[in-house]
Amino acid sequence: MDQRYEEFINQLSGDYVKDLDAISEEVRRLSTQGESELADKLLKYGQQMIAEHRGEGEEGFRTIETDSSDMERFYTLLDAVFAKVLDEDYAGANDFLNRMKDEVTFIGASLDALDRDETFRSFQSLTEEILYRVEHVEEKVPILGPEVEIWLSLRGGMALELKELDEAARYLEQAIKVNPMSTVNRLSLSKVYRLQGDMTRAKTYNQEAFESAYRAADFSNCFSNEGYFLYKENRPSLALSCSMIAKEYDEENDEADGNLMLIQGRFPDAEPAPVETFKEYLKERDIVGTIPPDRATTLERIAEKAEEEGNIELAMDIYINLDALFHDEDIHANIHRLAEKLDGEFLPDEDAHDHHHGDGECCGHHGEDAHGHHHGDGECCGHHGEGGHHHHHGDGECCGHHGEGGHGHHE
Repeated sequence: MDQRYEEFINQLSGDYVKDLDAISEEVRRLSTQGESELADKLLKYGQQMIAEHRGEGEEGFRTIETDSSDMERFYTLLDAVFAKVLDEDYAGANDFLNRMKDEVTFIGASLDALDRDETFRSFQSLTEEILYRVEHVEEKVPILGPEVEIWLSLRGGMALELKELDEAARYLEQAIKVNPMSTVNRLSLSKVYRLQGDMTRAKTYNQEAFESAYRAADFSNCFSNEGYFLYKENRPSLALSCSMIAKEYDEENDEADGNLMLIQGRFPDAEPAPVETFKEYLKERDIVGTIPPDRATTLERIAEKAEEEGNIELAMDIYINLDALFHDEDIHANIHRLAEKLDGEFLPDEDAHDHHHGDGECCGHHGEDAHGHHHGDGECCGHHGEGGHHHHHGDGECCGHHGEGGHGHHE
């Protein structure tokens, strides 16, 4: 192994971005072939490269130009935005966001770059960043910290709350441009176009949200939106099926509850669609209610690396979402094992795991034909450690402004 490792290192070009891409690709290949020892050794080499390079030069992998006072100003104003949001003072939150654009140098510079059609990425979560790098290993564009997407996503969200729909669409489109992995912003755009009466674009963005989703809550929101579209189209059986499935993914989904109440009120005799009818609808809409096998494998690798590096919360979060999607015994065992390290703090309720998908249950969207997933040694470039960002909100949509009420579709 040492000889193969030395040979690979010696053939690197010395170009930072190219070498990281080469290491990422080799780690993917070795992981897929089950050569985890050599993959991990190369992964550590890549992480050391990042640590040595961070903050040097203008052509770096993460190239945001900041100083400590600029970053401190950003997060001070961000706290003020959140305080206004909690008070439901969206106009006040919007005022602080506009101050950010004027008072935080790198926000203004990044927005100017977007206006010039320059391409860069800004991910709110570490998991999204790694997934994107693994799935777009050939892409060579700057990756900034999460702050730009936070600003765009919040600015679009506030415009949506204030019913400034054209403004909302503009900022949310930009948020997706810098973070193509964002399901939350696609769901918000689906709502914007629904409110504008453009149901075709609303459904298109919801379909795209299905494709970018990797969390159970994401799929829940997508299915509840789909249920609402079907309700408005006077297709109560399919609307009922989608809304029931949304509750299976996330029993706390208030929008799905709203759908069920609407359906019951208008179509009191409605029954869920037959399994085959529902499958035909999903096929017609190109909807897949789960993540592809490669993404599932990558997520498991991220969880494994997070645990190795002591980030138990991130590992737990990923395993909980995978368990909600796949109900895999090994994944569930990992949740309990990690929960012991955290004194049970993150352990989900047992009631959340007392149902089983497959064999056509719940209108047949689960099961081997739908999932076709396989866990095991997978691929993960994994070269982004927690230190890659300037701050740590934990994984997930870190600004957190898109809660259950963020996608409300019942006027």
